[in-house]
Amino acid sequence: MRDITILVYVACGLALATTELLARFTRLPVPTLAALFRWMMRKRSAQIGMLMAWWWIGWHFLGDGA
Repeated sequence: MRDITILVYVACGLALATTELLARFTRLPVPTLAALFRWMMRKRSAQIGMLMAWWWIGWHFLGDGA
């Protein structure tokens, strides 16, 4: 299960990197990640969601030694 989890995180990272490269170096109508986060942070629900996502990441990667 650990290997599957790592594979999913790597796939998500590669998808984000690919999206950023497409946004910066092609003429496709794809927003950069900075533009996407600026748009998301205008809404209170997205701010709370981002806070919870960072909390979850911190709890699982920094706080839990198991």
